Amino acid sequence: MRTIRHLTAITMAIAAMSGHAFAGSYPAGHAAMSVQITDTGGFNWNLDLTPFSSYDASTGNFGLNLSSVQTPVSDSVGEWKTGTARVFDTNTDTHVNVAGISWHSWATVNGTMGSGAADPSNPWRTSVTFAALGNIDPYMSYGFFAKNNTSTTQSYTVSYGESIAPTINGDYTLHADISGSVTNPSGTGSVSVSQVPGFTKLQAVRLSSDGGSTFVNGGVNVGNAYTSGSVGSQPYGNDSADTTGTGNYNYWDFKTQFTLSAKDTIALTGYTEITAVPEPASWMLPVLGLAGFGVMRRHGRKQSV
Repeated sequence: MRTIRHLTAITMAIAAMSGHAFAGSYPAGHAAMSVQITDTGGFNWNLDLTPFSSYDASTGNFGLNLSSVQTPVSDSVGEWKTGTARVFDTNTDTHVNVAGISWHSWATVNGTMGSGAADPSNPWRTSVTFAALGNIDPYMSYGFFAKNNTSTTQSYTVSYGESIAPTINGDYTLHADISGSVTNPSGTGSVSVSQVPGFTKLQAVRLSSDGGSTFVNGGVNVGNAYTSGSVGSQPYGNDSADTTGTGNYNYWDFKTQFTLSAKDTIALTGYTEITAVPEPASWMLPVLGLAGFGVMRRHGRKQSV
């Protein structure tokens, strides 16, 4: 399903040849990114990552601008710096490590507020890394790493949304998947990843017709609960979903929510793409145009021999 991105590129090229290309550059894009963390010890953090988002109007690509955190930056609740996380790259159809934004709390496991270097005997309560890769003609992928150093369960909500252009207006196909790994240190019991109450999957893709003010569920929820008593790093598992629909959408987002057991870590990669399905009649002229173009090229080669 992921290879449909290449079909989209071909469709764009056909549109250009038939006189329907987009002039100049892509429309102005908007992205929103955030992470919320709570633990049963009474701590909670709301991390707005949108200021780190970047958009290249010449390519339509979304990502992160990490120029402000090339050296660690502190605020009242934690420290920001660069890191790496794993995303899905549609150009190579592979998972790749890319630069991301890392954060850890100043709050420590024993409840005090620390600063400076970490104390191995009293580590930060939580640390996360987030990376994003996407395009306005639309696909999105995120990488997320979380470490729960406490003796209690922590809950995480990861949100990542982007503009869609051209607007989806009519029939479409929608795909989403999630994969990753968990790490269970020795002597910490079982590792457990669970959905939050009221949800049957970890990751949802939502669609919006009003620029992100309101959403509907896209119907491709993925990500199962996972529990294991095995020690060390192990695959979290893959889950994917596909659907079709009809609508008018100009914005979409991921909403990934889960709980993580004490002392454990998780690394997730989410991916989604939505593709407009053209009416059969709309393919005829461009396809005939391509066929004519091929005949012209063959005729030209014959005459040049």
